[in-house]
Amino acid sequence: KNDSQLTREQFESEFNYSNFKEFVKHWCLHQKLLFAKPEAYDNFEESKDLRVHPAPTELLPVIAKSLITQRINYAELHVSPIDGCFMAFGRDLTRFPDFYLQIVKAWQLACQQWNQQNSERLTIKLILDLVRNYPSEILKFQIDCLSSLQDETDQFVAVGLGGGNDSKSLLEFKSSFAKTRDMGLGLVVHAGEHLPVEVASRELGEALELGVDRIGHGIYGFQDHIKRLIDQQVTLEICPTSNLMTGSVTDMKYHPLKVLIESEVKYVVGSDDPVYFGTTFWNEMQLVSKISYGGSERDQKKGIQSLLIAAIEASYADDNLKKVLLKKIYGVVL
Repeated sequence: KNDSQLTREQFESEFNYSNFKEFVKHWCLHQKLLFAKPEAYDNFEESKDLRVHPAPTELLPVIAKSLITQRINYAELHVSPIDGCFMAFGRDLTRFPDFYLQIVKAWQLACQQWNQQNSERLTIKLILDLVRNYPSEILKFQIDCLSSLQDETDQFVAVGLGGGNDSKSLLEFKSSFAKTRDMGLGLVVHAGEHLPVEVASRELGEALELGVDRIGHGIYGFQDHIKRLIDQQVTLEICPTSNLMTGSVTDMKYHPLKVLIESEVKYVVGSDDPVYFGTTFWNEMQLVSKISYGGSERDQKKGIQSLLIAAIEASYADDNLKKVLLKKIYGVVL
């Protein structure tokens, strides 16, 4: 819609990064395209009446259909309304709380509508990413907005702190995370994704002090915190292709996964941003299973089953849904 001369080949060539900074550049560009001009959507008038942003109600069904094609029954999607808000208004975004709220409410509505009609095929829940790279006043802005919607966000199961690769201490978010805990939301942060090891180790220590449930990546520095990770039952989310594409690892053979497996720290497998990194959940599962279990095809299949069980147990799915999902996996095992 924005560039009629853009070819498919040119478009796909943009999804080729050598470092985290290049990935973020494209992410921000696409956030602007998706959210800065709500009037460009076909459902703009309908969404305007509902006082929600049109993008999520158009995007979520597309994502869901892709997940169903991949035979996925449950997914937790990270969404970061603050990025769309920032790309629309810059640092003045705190003057436009309605815009931020409209995006949050739209994700809630889109997810609610999907689950009411399709939960037997695929249940979707949301993680609201606050993004750790923004200044403290923008974090406060988000918490205030979220607090005002406390009774209208039942499709959100957790808040997250994505982003990273900066010098900001995770402990700056401690009081805000305490508030979101009081709202009944889980806690997920990005930490230990990038070198140097000493910075990664500090991040993991701070994440543990925050009392998080899961840590995105955590591939560096975890050796310094193995006992605490196990004692606090914190799960690491491993996304190998993402690590390769953003330059966190230079070659898959150098990925710290084998060391992590030997440590007995809990871990699960994720696809991170699958479109951006040209992967899928199952591609990542097969990759990790091969590294973790090696051997025969039978061993790798058993490895995938073990990884699926770990994912279900570490998820924010309610107990009844976990039982249903586990029954499917154990049924295959038997």
